[in-house]
Amino acid sequence: MKGTLFNVFGIAIVIGLLMLLSAPVIPKPPGRKAGDRREAINNAKQIFLALLDHQERYGSFPNEETMKKVAAEKGIAPFSLTTSNDYFRLLLAGGAASEKIGYCRYPALPTHRPDNVISPLEQAFAKGEVGFAYVANLPADAPADTPLLVAPLIPGTLQFDQKPFDGHAVIVFMDGSAKSMTIRQDNGLVMINAAKTLFDLSAPCWKGKAPELKYPAR
Repeated sequence: MKGTLFNVFGIAIVIGLLMLLSAPVIPKPPGRKAGDRREAINNAKQIFLALLDHQERYGSFPNEETMKKVAAEKGIAPFSLTTSNDYFRLLLAGGAASEKIGYCRYPALPTHRPDNVISPLEQAFAKGEVGFAYVANLPADAPADTPLLVAPLIPGTLQFDQKPFDGHAVIVFMDGSAKSMTIRQDNGLVMINAAKTLFDLSAPCWKGKAPELKYPAR
């Protein structure tokens, strides 16, 4: 009798283990930072498409010359282009549909989701509604690997904030490709290869000329 009980108990344990092993594996939901990074990549791609549309309409990416054309066409007063918010506002003035594309979560700025209030134009892309830095006045023939949109870049620096996207930066290049790139923990820089950083002036894409970085308004 005693041996039978042990056998029954052993069989129950084996059955339990088999059931445990055969149970479906429920994937762990992605962390918030990974989701924020994907959202930033998607929004950056939409900005890139808006930049291409602006170029098609007015001859180049947003700049002082396209400002004159948009102002004359739309009957608006020209405004200064000093922050990435201003450049993206010019995209809206030229026909882009939504300011929601400027958002990426960056608590240190801090950013918040755009309210999509774009009229009057002065209220579009208000402070806190843009998280991307923009490299302005790039020539039309800039190399495909030239960075165009970057986040989360610490304003006034070439260093990236490691916290928002769990040690990653979001970079969109002139060819429209969007990448999640690792931020070095020791200095906050992003490497394009073993020797050069993203904004290294010796990199072929910069041709020795410092990029005109336009940071989000703060």
